[in-house]
Amino acid sequence: MGILTKEVTPEGVTMLQVLPLDKALDQAHVRKFNEQRE
Repeated sequence: MGILTKEVTPEGVTMLQVLPLDKALDQAHVRKFNEQRE
């Protein structure tokens, strides 16, 4: 499992990139932590 990021190059080519699982988990944890603080 990973998070897909979509990038469009200047040539108009769409590139899909998958973030590594550990990076995706870090983002999920940060998002959850921020929601709990508010």
